[in-house]
Amino acid sequence: MQTALAAQLANYGTWDEFKEAFKKRFIPPASQMEAISKIHSNQMGSKDFATWFQEWSTDVQHTGVDETTKMWAF
Repeated sequence: MQTALAAQLANYGTWDEFKEAFKKRFIPPASQMEAISKIHSNQMGSKDFATWFQEWSTDVQHTGVDETTKMWAF
């Protein structure tokens, strides 16, 4: 039995593949739309750049948008 298990090692894929599958499965579309709205309306105001950028980056991760859209919004 141990030989049979060793012969068929499980392939779980890469970390990036897992993250993409997880996003598609568990990040609801309403959450994506909210995050997209936030990246377009996030104003720096009195925040320092590092704080603003961290907030913006967090919202961008929840959008699932491509690089072109990120650069346009930035």
